Amino acid sequence: MMLLIATALAADVDVGFDVMSHTQHDGLELEKDRVHAPGVRIGVDLNPRLSTVLTWHHRRVVEQLSLPDETALELRRGSDQWDIGLRADIYRLWRIEPYVLAQGSLLWSRTRLDDDTEDDLGVPIRGSAMDFGGLAVGGFDVILVDRRVGLRAGVEFGYGWLTPTEHEELGDVHQKGFLARGGLRMTF
Repeated sequence: MMLLIATALAADVDVGFDVMSHTQHDGLELEKDRVHAPGVRIGVDLNPRLSTVLTWHHRRVVEQLSLPDETALELRRGSDQWDIGLRADIYRLWRIEPYVLAQGSLLWSRTRLDDDTEDDLGVPIRGSAMDFGGLAVGGFDVILVDRRVGLRAGVEFGYGWLTPTEHEELGDVHQKGFLARGGLRMTF
């Protein structure tokens, strides 16, 4: 156990913030096709070219809807997505470092549909679900500061697929398709 802790402390670590943009298909056809989520990213080097990467993204959307009979509704959606996987660096060229990354994903989503009136007599419809999937991306880092404590900016593009989220009366939401992520990271 002590050897494992010592190895983790001696390894190079990067910590940063990023934003993910992902395609989403909505069974209710009420939400946009592209969703954006801020997140946190942590990477730990296993060797000079291979590292483990853990990411977490959170998103929350509130929409005001109007039905044909002029009933006002409020749709709230929130989700937390955790991804863990391996990153393989290809070859460093000056201050640009391309890589490929494969991650498994876990998505916990929540949905609530409620009338948008002050009397609050309507009973809200709620749903939540847990889904699994994966991401495969290619990207590159631009090394801004190359010292023991460094700074990198990175972008990545690829494909993500998660099982459809079933929200009973509220329909299904399926995140699949093109994704893009970008952000800044500090390396230690």
